[in-house]
Amino acid sequence: VRGKVSEAFNYELSANYGRTDTVLTNAGELIPDRFYASVDAIADPVTGQPICRSDIDPNTPFPTSGFPAPALPGFNTFAPGDGSCVPTNLFAPTSAEAANFFLLRTEQSFELEQFVVNGTITGNSAEFLELPAGGIGYAVGFEYRDERSAYEPDPLQVANLGFLSAFSDDFAFNGGFDVFEGFAEVNIPILRDQPFAESLDLDASVRVADYSSVGTTTSYAAGLVWQPVNALRIRGSYNRSVRAPNIGEISTPQVTLPGQISSDPCSAENINNGSSTRAANCAQFVPAGFVSDPFTTQFAVQVTSGGNPNLTEETADTFTIGVVFQPDFIPGLTVIADYYNIDIQDGILSGVADEVIVTNCVDAATTNNPFCDAVARDGASGEVTAVQATNLNLSAIRGEGIDYQITYDFDLD
Repeated sequence: VRGKVSEAFNYELSANYGRTDTVLTNAGELIPDRFYASVDAIADPVTGQPICRSDIDPNTPFPTSGFPAPALPGFNTFAPGDGSCVPTNLFAPTSAEAANFFLLRTEQSFELEQFVVNGTITGNSAEFLELPAGGIGYAVGFEYRDERSAYEPDPLQVANLGFLSAFSDDFAFNGGFDVFEGFAEVNIPILRDQPFAESLDLDASVRVADYSSVGTTTSYAAGLVWQPVNALRIRGSYNRSVRAPNIGEISTPQVTLPGQISSDPCSAENINNGSSTRAANCAQFVPAGFVSDPFTTQFAVQVTSGGNPNLTEETADTFTIGVVFQPDFIPGLTVIADYYNIDIQDGILSGVADEVIVTNCVDAATTNNPFCDAVARDGASGEVTAVQATNLNLSAIRGEGIDYQITYDFDLD
């Protein structure tokens, strides 16, 4: 719904609802316990025909040696001896009956849902307030946004009984957040047609958002455009931007599994291979002459991965200043140059390697850093016992540079 009362008052109100449902189907996912039972075939002692060993002896040991270890050993998707197993000859084409026994249909479903309400009032103050250079352009408004996301893996994958589930963490989740936002923007014409100020305009904006996930955030911007003469325009701006974590970064279930670090940076053989502060930092965690146990680093570290409901928003500060030069004495020539400086803090990182977290902890200037907060060591031995490798606000990105562009347009005869 939109309308115009006057030049000073235009309004618009909108609502939008959207939903996407996706189902991914694997028409034939290999189910390891069924496949192992199928290829463990012997001759039926009565008929002499091939038969699954588990049909002759339901207590047949589950095969291990010579087979890739399944995520969940044992016969779990069928009852040995119930006659459902179909034997397979690995040295001949697989029969359709055997394939139908150990290749099962699996499905994963995804759901995305969003509801947005937005209201905006725009206008120009010239009817009731006019500066020497003109009226003030403005926009004010609000937005409400509700976002939901859900994932439902196949029950076989949840139980770690499918071949593909052995290579992924399949956990159902249903998460979301909502946010109320208010915003305002103004364009203020300060000067017009003055000596050394053909125009001078100020732009400013602010947006305050209240997230159910991270709380209140504020972003804002201010910019100045000055045109001292017709051929030259100078512009500068400062912006504070924010990005709240998305649903997956917050709501993906956490799981703790045995992990590994290839080597402990505080072990004697590594203590002098890092930063100048590594030795002093390690001394706070491990005894003198500490040598890590290879078994512990390779197999006994508990690693927690997944979403993190305690994430905070990312912030970015951007400063730019630039010029646009279009000289009258060379029609068609445009020279543009802009300097920029960008600083992003509390960037969200996912999938950080366990060893990277452990190493960065002691290679930092001090141990008072987010990486050390994510590492647990045994108080007596000094061995790493656990690493929190969930999504974390760990990243910082900084960059600066100059962008420039020169164009010259002209007509051919």
